Amino acid sequence: MHSNLDTEEIYEENRLHGKQFELDNDGKICFEIGHLFLNVTHFREVLKGFGIQEGFGWWVKNEKCRVTIECKDDDCIWRIHASLVVDKETY
Repeated sequence: MHSNLDTEEIYEENRLHGKQFELDNDGKICFEIGHLFLNVTHFREVLKGFGIQEGFGWWVKNEKCRVTIECKDDDCIWRIHASLVVDKETY
């Protein structure tokens, strides 16, 4: 994963608004609307860790500028979307 200092510098240079993704105080992955990820690879690394942490699998739909992840369980309505922002690298 990337260090927080690196991501802070990149977000500041590109004047991106939102909150950079960080693990919570207990080291767990928790998502919030507006989290920023360095790139699609960083987003996928965090999601992989989240799937392990929560014990579930998902479906991935990749589009040119957006990634959608949905829980595999038919009874589960959990999903997350990540889209490119103005710098064309950050999600």
